[in-house]
Amino acid sequence: MALTNNFYRETGKVEPRVSKEEENREIKAFLDAVLMSKPMVEVYNFLKKKGHPYAANPTVWADKIKQLWFEHYSRSRGAADSSGFEHVFIGEASSLEALESKTFKEKNGEVSGLHNWVRFYALEKNATENFDYKGFIVKR
Repeated sequence: MALTNNFYRETGKVEPRVSKEEENREIKAFLDAVLMSKPMVEVYNFLKKKGHPYAANPTVWADKIKQLWFEHYSRSRGAADSSGFEHVFIGEASSLEALESKTFKEKNGEVSGLHNWVRFYALEKNATENFDYKGFIVKR
């Protein structure tokens, strides 16, 4: 997926890693594909039927989805370096050590987010990532 190289997984670093023009092209292509999918069309139609303001028309809908997924916000009053898309699809780490160890846990020096099994698969298949998710383990 073209968007995966646009983000720093380490929190506190402001994106994008690519040019603004390239990022906007990639976001537009992604949103065009997603918003035409059956599930998103169903959500739009449901919200429109209910009179939800986000579904006033397709342009408003697309703008709201873009805002929700790609507008940057601050984590812990730091730099505006996170987005919903990044948190869910890329994953975030609060320290470089957490990234280098490739152990995906929870906050405070560890990785958070990364709620997408397709991304897990891509990371595990890419030998340069050295990523081997072993599941959630509770420390006792």
